[in-house]
Amino acid sequence: MDGISLNRFEPGFIYDVGTYIANLLLAEGFAEPVEDQPPAMLIPMADESSPLAILIIDDDRHTRTMLATLLTLEGYAPNTAKDGRDGLEKLQKHAPALILLDLKMPGMDGYQFRVAQKKLPRPFSDVPVILVSGAEGAGRALDLLNALEYVPKPIDDAALLAVIRSHFETRRAANGHS
Repeated sequence: MDGISLNRFEPGFIYDVGTYIANLLLAEGFAEPVEDQPPAMLIPMADESSPLAILIIDDDRHTRTMLATLLTLEGYAPNTAKDGRDGLEKLQKHAPALILLDLKMPGMDGYQFRVAQKKLPRPFSDVPVILVSGAEGAGRALDLLNALEYVPKPIDDAALLAVIRSHFETRRAANGHS
């Protein structure tokens, strides 16, 4: 589907996406009709290549869903990845403006992801990272991984959004926009 990533939808949830998208999802077998149930949420489908695109890399499905929902409602264009390896693929496919990275994940963890990311060509190697982790010592990893900020789990939504807004405002100012 042009410009709509299916990983923005979580199985078991009900979404109100409009007739055109719903028919397409039904025709492709990605959705099934529901009777008389209100949608879990209305999702404004932002362009994943927008300047507000954020890649969420976390092995916990509930954390990914919560962060994607929060960011969508705040006007960002989230994309999710289930581990570092998945994150590297999606980073190169969608080129986000920012990455929210968990450190402790099976397979490729956040440390390994960051090392691999730095070996990628620009602009992928330069995408800034905010660490969002409950891993012990995650705060000390900030400098080691050259991350912008560390937000501990359990996540304080307001604190995370403040860090994200600050990043985008700083970037906008650096690019000469007010």
